Amino acid sequence: MGIFGWLSKESEEDYIDLLAKTEHLIKQNDDFYGFILEGERAKLEGATHLSVPNLILGLIYLVGINVSRNPNKAANYFNRSIELGTGFAYKYLGALEGQRNNRKKSLEYLEKGVSFGDPDAMLMLGYYYAYEITLEGGQPDNKKARVLYQKAANMGHEGAKQNIAYMDEDGR
Repeated sequence: MGIFGWLSKESEEDYIDLLAKTEHLIKQNDDFYGFILEGERAKLEGATHLSVPNLILGLIYLVGINVSRNPNKAANYFNRSIELGTGFAYKYLGALEGQRNNRKKSLEYLEKGVSFGDPDAMLMLGYYYAYEITLEGGQPDNKKARVLYQKAANMGHEGAKQNIAYMDEDGR
């Protein structure tokens, strides 16, 4: 039995802990090699009729967790996850399109993530309005950024709280 031997269960809730662990490791930039072993990935691939396993598989291929990075395969899993009801994949599609320099599509996905109530998407979109918009020749929109950060902070997002504090220190 692998480290995630319980993956044979057939409900979305059974995959939430694995998703949280995977996202946590990605955010911490830990060493992923071997985190998802071949057996566990095979179990996830056998559960693609559920939304959360598709989201996890998308992350595996986006980052390259014990597999070669494959952005197209990641996008397919993220889209399937969304079709099955998990809107948290929008932030990853937004990041993926940003890597592909498709800013318009990236922002569309982040907006969808925000409408789904994803605090990470709120933080990412807020950061765009506060800083990245200038890369396109636009002016920062600190009001939009603050609203997005505040929504995420109200949901307990520590990064959003830090960004609000930084904006306050910076007088924005």
